[in-house]
Amino acid sequence: MSPSGGGDGVVVRILSRLDLPAQIGNDGANWLDGESTAQHRVPLADAGFGREVAAAMQERRLAWVDLGHASRLPDGRISVPGDLVSKLERAELTRLGQAIAAERSQSDLPGRQDWRIYQRHAGRFGADCHRARLP
Repeated sequence: MSPSGGGDGVVVRILSRLDLPAQIGNDGANWLDGESTAQHRVPLADAGFGREVAAAMQERRLAWVDLGHASRLPDGRISVPGDLVSKLERAELTRLGQAIAAERSQSDLPGRQDWRIYQRHAGRFGADCHRARLP
């Protein structure tokens, strides 16, 4: 079926590059986080994939506690900060920046690399490197 609408009315969109199990333990922001914290959540069916998504959202909430981004209240509910998704994005960018820096650092090249990771448009991110020569 084409995205423009013909066919039998079924439209498939990819909402995340990660499957549900990978999103649960991921240290960065993902679709489950955005959907779990949205003011207007997508209605889920109580069967099939909708049930799987609901279970994954519950597991993700527990992962937020394990990652230190949320806390469990005495009554069992989970308290989530309003900027949770931003915190998860920053944590992922920090990890990625460190990984890129470690991958790119080469002891045989003089100088220092300064990485700058920035948010571009529409939630996309970019990175650039400036190599400064040491005196």
